Amino acid sequence: MMDLTKLYDPRRLAVLDRLDIMHTGDEASFDRLTRLTARYFHSAYALIVLLDDRHAFIKSTIGADPPWGNGRVVPVMNSWCRFVVANEKPMAVDDATVHPLVRESSYVGGGARSYLGVPLVVESETMGALCVVHNETHGWTPDEQTLLDDLGHCVASEMTLRRALRDALAAEAALHGYAQRYRELSMLDGATQLYNRRAFLELGAESLRAAIHHGDRCALLFVDIDGLKSVNDNRGHAVGDRLIYDASQVLRSCFRGNATVARIGGDEFAILALGCSEDGQRIAKQRIHTAVDEFNRASNRPYVLSVSVGSVALSDEAEDLDALLRSADAMMYEAKRAKRSVAA
Repeated sequence: MMDLTKLYDPRRLAVLDRLDIMHTGDEASFDRLTRLTARYFHSAYALIVLLDDRHAFIKSTIGADPPWGNGRVVPVMNSWCRFVVANEKPMAVDDATVHPLVRESSYVGGGARSYLGVPLVVESETMGALCVVHNETHGWTPDEQTLLDDLGHCVASEMTLRRALRDALAAEAALHGYAQRYRELSMLDGATQLYNRRAFLELGAESLRAAIHHGDRCALLFVDIDGLKSVNDNRGHAVGDRLIYDASQVLRSCFRGNATVARIGGDEFAILALGCSEDGQRIAKQRIHTAVDEFNRASNRPYVLSVSVGSVALSDEAEDLDALLRSADAMMYEAKRAKRSVAA
């Protein structure tokens, strides 16, 4: 009885698992090779069979009503290809009714009379076999064995190329993911996790072009933290950084959906709000001031958060992002001067 230890070899099974090919269904590239094999050998059946330690998976098959049935998976101990894998070399059966390894097989009762199988070798391990089966006895010639072995190399090469392509696509997808993540990180302000100035100019310009194209309303709000320099000078930059972060979170909480919120300078923030009317600007500014008041009541910070806000709507006079920023910045300084006048 032939030693079948190789069927259970962990390295062989690991290579087979990495191929990820047994449960993938019909594939045209393998079916073409199976048809070519069947036509040349004028065989009743031609098969590509992959074997793990329990099952034989018929990856591709040509032939009607095979003795092993129409299923794609059979017990490994029923498959004649197990001897090809175990011995790691071709196996020729001229007359199955007298061959000591297969004469007791149910496939003989089903009409299989001769068999030729060659190893499918990937990474120096035998994954399975390319085989042909006749319904009559046949004396296999050396030329036939050489040709089937050549076709088996083609099948194994297709398996290797398929895996290489899959790995390349996976690597490309991973690289794309890394590039996308890098781009996302490069567009974020490290201190606040809001968009940074570069991102605001890029994304804001895109949003603005879309708003102009569709005739949508749009407003830009420019927000400046009051008294940041004093906090930095008197309490240190760590406390000042906390003030910047708190301001960013208050602003983030005020806008959802069609708004791009960014930190565009040390103490400066910009919000591009789509679909915002002039009345909407007033409401948005009031929402910011209300949120600031609520923060100050609830927090226990060694400072009072205060911001000045300027806003401007998309108009014929200001219809690009730079113009909107300049106008909103000017409006913010007017608000800041007005606040100082009241305080004085």
